[in-house]
Amino acid sequence: MKNILIAFASILLLHVVSGAQTVVPFNYRLIDSQNPRHPHTTTVGDIDGDGFVDVSNASADGYTDGLWWYRYPAWTKALVDTGSFPGDRQNGDIDGDGDIDLVALRGFDSGISLWWYENPRPLGNPATATWTRHFIDNVPSHDVELADINQDGRLDIVIRRDTLVVFFQDTGVTWQKVAISGRPKDGTGIGDIDSDGDLDIAINGYWYENPLPLGNPATTTWAEHFVVAGWSNQVAVRVEDVNSDGRKDIILAPSGGSFGGRISWYETTNPLTGPWTEHIIRSATDPVHTFKAADFDLDGDLDIITGEGHWGNDPDDIILWINLGGGLSWYQQTIATTGIHNLRIADIGNDGDMDLVGCNATNVVNPYGSPLEMWENTLIDGVGPPIIVTEPTNQSAVVGQTATFSVAAAGSSLVYRWQKNNIDIGGGTSASYTTPALLLSDNGAQYRCIISNSFGTDTTQQATLTVTSGPPPSNIVSDEFNTTHLNTTLWTFINPKSDAVVSVNGTQLLIGVPGGTSHDVWTEGNKAPRIMQDCNDADFEVEIKFSSPMSSQYQLEGIIVQQDAANFLRFNLQSDGTTIRALAVSFVSGNPTIRFQYSLGANGIAPLHMRVVRTDDTWSLSYSTNGSSWTTAGGFTHSLAVHSVGPFAGNAGGNPAFSCLIDYFRNTGVVTVNSTALLQGPYADDGDSMRTDVHGFLPRLHPFGEAPWNYAGSDSVASVPVGVVDWVLLELRTSTDPASYAGSRAALLITDGHIVDLDGISPVSFFGVQPGSYHIVLRHRNHLDIMSAAPIALNHASSLFDFSLANSQAYGTSPMIQVGVDRFALCAGDVNASGVISASDANSVFNALNRTGYEMGDANLSGIVTASDANVIFSNVNRSSQVP
Repeated sequence: MKNILIAFASILLLHVVSGAQTVVPFNYRLIDSQNPRHPHTTTVGDIDGDGFVDVSNASADGYTDGLWWYRYPAWTKALVDTGSFPGDRQNGDIDGDGDIDLVALRGFDSGISLWWYENPRPLGNPATATWTRHFIDNVPSHDVELADINQDGRLDIVIRRDTLVVFFQDTGVTWQKVAISGRPKDGTGIGDIDSDGDLDIAINGYWYENPLPLGNPATTTWAEHFVVAGWSNQVAVRVEDVNSDGRKDIILAPSGGSFGGRISWYETTNPLTGPWTEHIIRSATDPVHTFKAADFDLDGDLDIITGEGHWGNDPDDIILWINLGGGLSWYQQTIATTGIHNLRIADIGNDGDMDLVGCNATNVVNPYGSPLEMWENTLIDGVGPPIIVTEPTNQSAVVGQTATFSVAAAGSSLVYRWQKNNIDIGGGTSASYTTPALLLSDNGAQYRCIISNSFGTDTTQQATLTVTSGPPPSNIVSDEFNTTHLNTTLWTFINPKSDAVVSVNGTQLLIGVPGGTSHDVWTEGNKAPRIMQDCNDADFEVEIKFSSPMSSQYQLEGIIVQQDAANFLRFNLQSDGTTIRALAVSFVSGNPTIRFQYSLGANGIAPLHMRVVRTDDTWSLSYSTNGSSWTTAGGFTHSLAVHSVGPFAGNAGGNPAFSCLIDYFRNTGVVTVNSTALLQGPYADDGDSMRTDVHGFLPRLHPFGEAPWNYAGSDSVASVPVGVVDWVLLELRTSTDPASYAGSRAALLITDGHIVDLDGISPVSFFGVQPGSYHIVLRHRNHLDIMSAAPIALNHASSLFDFSLANSQAYGTSPMIQVGVDRFALCAGDVNASGVISASDANSVFNALNRTGYEMGDANLSGIVTASDANVIFSNVNRSSQVP
């Protein structure tokens, strides 16, 4: 029979510690204080395939915070889907591809529909890739269980509310719905009650006999057998061998509403006829929504853990019932009094004992919801191989600086061994490692730590080192104002008197200041209309071009550099009625100090270029009438923690009206890449453009954080701009040698081939890179990389470079494929990102057929993996990237 991967919450450990333990030690661990609201459902299982149990949790009761999973050991949180997920939820390998999928109810209260979520593995990362949601049925339910009921090698789904239903999985992950019983309401336990080798189902007072081996569970009636009368219809049920006699017993406890009662287990020597003997564990209890059984004290028998919910009387006890022998005597150990809803147990951390995880089901702690909590069993804690708790993180530094990588691990007698690019580092033998003074050639190096003790070894993830040639960048973004609307992703329009206007006409920005009212920047604060963009507190050089002549006294135009509303700098040009003056003013707690004034000697000059330069705490203002010959108007020293910058217009004195036209606002301390390219996969020859079929699946964070790209940037968007085809990765080199690396940026490719910054409009800015000539490397997740054949001159306003004009635009022999008349594109089909298109890429496609979403195997970027993607690959077989 095919092996089935399933994450059961109840696990019997075979490891036995001699001597019964009276008390099991637990350490409290907080997983998430900002948990989804009204969290009903918690599950445990190895979602990312790293060998360690992860946790998932979800909102319910109509709250749509969503379904999230948490990666052990740092509990990094990743979204699976938004929505409300009530009742119950389970983990299991639904599609038989070797990874954990999620089965969930969606809707309010008992749910209105049943779904399964397909883990993006093995091709995708479950933390960043899209989880495909598959509809099963519109059916209200409370209980959800997974098991191979008909023994066909596929997981089936058992649900119960007022009807006990089994969804038998058929070929192609389709489902046959079969009702087993109409007895209400909650509580479902699965196990081989009659010891005939198949799985039976127990509910509140009855059990149902699987027709196997003689009958078909999907078509043959399940025989109902009586267990006990008098239980309510809201009961939690488990099928376990409590007294270790080799026969399955049935455990019952009140589970919801106002139904209190007892916790009991029932045994029999003949489950077909009974009678069943009751053994009471606790004679009076508040409802326990779920309970589990496992050998917590490692003495060889099953203990039981119960959790009271928020609807019961306080305190809401979480209790471990320690089995003192044969299930006839129990020791009550109270673990916590904060309550728990759908508790789950697993060996989290692989240290050999059973831990507890879960949360209460209402907003009893904070507006986010009850915290997601873990109680770590420390009975044999530390006896085992190392467990990495905190991974080393990517680091960035400037040439000449050092960088420090750190790791935290649990375990005893740990030995640390740091590696750079998988080669041992001399002296790297502690929990942290600090590099020597860095060279530019260190950029992109991979660091990891191998941690070992006498029990085993664990290895961290790779952390990437980014080395730049200059100080941290200001991240000020240039804008040529060559659209017909203000880029509100970049700029915030501030209109203190609500009477000014701002518009963009395709070539210029207009800030319209009405007359008759003062819009000054002085002792009453900043009343001038302005547009501002956020920036980092770093050195910068910005330039602006004003095209409107100033001839009336106290017309103002300039730049605001701001820490906050009361602490900022004003750099501006203004008319005194006879001449234009350059002025700089500092504001501290709202109080102005004039730093310098300078007369330009004439009035009504247009255009006027102004440049503001910051170097540490030194500031200067320069002006030009032609953009090439510059005059310094003045400078000063002033300390300011800069958070935003932008142009303003205003008036004062007689308050003349002023229409301020601005041609551009540029960060002249950066270089920009102004380039176009095409991808073969989504290219449509008839419109000479690319399709956007995967737009709805595009991640908000760039997809290049893993090998082979290892890009350490955090480039992301709040929402993907309209017209984006996909993410790409740009790299600059001073030569063809990879060691001449100068910088990288994740960027967006739009339908007409333009490669744009994260605003979806502007050329891509490289901060901290000096103007000069660079080879441009263009990378895509499943197309072959290309590089410009020759160095391209780059500055703050670079000319357009079009890869798609000819094959000769790119480095190497036939590096691109012709897709139209004089149109060339990156070759599609490198779905395993190896740099070579081969049959293994096609195999990856065949293994992912019919997957939808943001898939590596989707070579033509259609949004679904089909045979068409394989055809693209076969047409490009043996092509390889020409990038050194």
